[in-house]
Amino acid sequence: MTEYMEASVERARTKEEQKADYQAAVELERGEAFRIDDLQKCEWYMGKINGYKREREALKKNYERLKVQLENKEEFLKALYEYQFLETIREFIPEGKKSVNTLKGKFQLRHRKAGIKVVEKDRLPEDFFKEKISTVPDTDKIKEACLEHGEMVPGVEVIPEGDAHYIQEI
Repeated sequence: MTEYMEASVERARTKEEQKADYQAAVELERGEAFRIDDLQKCEWYMGKINGYKREREALKKNYERLKVQLENKEEFLKALYEYQFLETIREFIPEGKKSVNTLKGKFQLRHRKAGIKVVEKDRLPEDFFKEKISTVPDTDKIKEACLEHGEMVPGVEVIPEGDAHYIQEI
């Protein structure tokens, strides 16, 4: 079946669904209970169920794309304003406190020790893995190599010591 034919069938089915929807609304308005008691109403029901399934599948497909778009928007906003935000919000944290409440949320400032984040496990040399049921990076050995000896280990990003911040929505 061609795309044009599929679209025509979809439009025809949609018109029948609209007619059944209207009929159901009229019956409900009159106080009559909608009943599936003929083939047209059976088709309406099947069309509704299948439509919901198609919508659900379309949402699944769009989810990852939308997630990436939102992550990119968030990173862009952080790149533009995070430094200014941090400099300004610190002025409003009371002396001896580590957080401040605003109308939009709670800002917390916490000290974070230096650490590592394995970003490309595939690039790690074999001697930076430890044996387990499955092979995983030996983060203790990587930390020692990176933080204590200053080695650059492929596939590892060094996270400098500093303050971490968290924003909680109210």
